[in-house]
Amino acid sequence: MDLEFGDYRLKCAERALLGPAGAVELSARAFDILATLLKKPDEVISKSELFEAIWPEAVVGENTLHVHISALRKVLDVGMIRTVHGRGYRYVGPRPVATDPVADAPWPPTKPSVAVLPFANLCDDAAQDSFCEGLALNIVSNLGRYHELFVIDRFSTLAYRNRMVTAAEAARELSVRYILEGSVQTSGNRVRVSVQLVDGASNQQIWTETYERQLADIFAVQDEITGTVVGTLASGYGGRLGKAWRDRSKSDRRESLVALDYLLKALESFDFTKDGMVRVRDLLARAIDNDPSIAKAYSKMAWAYLIDAMYGWAEDHDGTLEEARRWASKAIGCDDGEAWAH
Repeated sequence: MDLEFGDYRLKCAERALLGPAGAVELSARAFDILATLLKKPDEVISKSELFEAIWPEAVVGENTLHVHISALRKVLDVGMIRTVHGRGYRYVGPRPVATDPVADAPWPPTKPSVAVLPFANLCDDAAQDSFCEGLALNIVSNLGRYHELFVIDRFSTLAYRNRMVTAAEAARELSVRYILEGSVQTSGNRVRVSVQLVDGASNQQIWTETYERQLADIFAVQDEITGTVVGTLASGYGGRLGKAWRDRSKSDRRESLVALDYLLKALESFDFTKDGMVRVRDLLARAIDNDPSIAKAYSKMAWAYLIDAMYGWAEDHDGTLEEARRWASKAIGCDDGEAWAH
């Protein structure tokens, strides 16, 4: 059965959300959170209950939950999800009503949907985990620049970092058509990256490739992977996606390995504490010093200041909000497709 609430309809079987303007793009985890809240309208759902329901086999931080709640609030009417401080969240919108599924609903979306799973580290050195995660993160960021694609966010795929699943299982759980997965092995100044693109609906391997390059060429490998994925998917969804790739590839800018390392450390430090935000800003500043074109570092800097203002840690609330806006503008100046800055 579907759940209808106000101008929205949650299609449970298809794991889709329909709004006044049609299909609404929503990550798999955000969908699960919304479904959990709708099943108990007017009841407070604790954070621990949400963690147990949404991430039963993974350990995630509260910031991950905050990100998905924020995403839901952006696509729903204002005030539908209320934060009950110290307890959890509550759905307070129009009471959900179970209805028969709508046969002609616009699902799946007309544009291709893809998730990039964490790349496996084939080295004995656990320190290479950050390098592998950074490679996958950069590919997610590159793909996310194309509005013609629906790309699952990084937080939703982190649960698969230490979890063995088939591409078909991951596609079904994340509500996407395609899965990109791979592995990384380094030796001295050489790196081997193996990737494959799988159609989750048929569990058919569409494309596979192994790159053996100098470590310094890793950014070229990322671009080649992005280009092949976009080009492959474009063949089945019209020419707009391919044109977007050709236009974007002319202006892509490289992010240095040092800057990427600082960015990853900053993302891992987002613990929503006052001292944590100080550490985050310091790491992001180091990332920007090493690569002034790294748009995501600017956008995360904006969020670090925004969080200070939201949680009452800023001595000058209005000034801190203005500082957040300034950093967000810088991010968009580097990359007008940087979603966090928008």
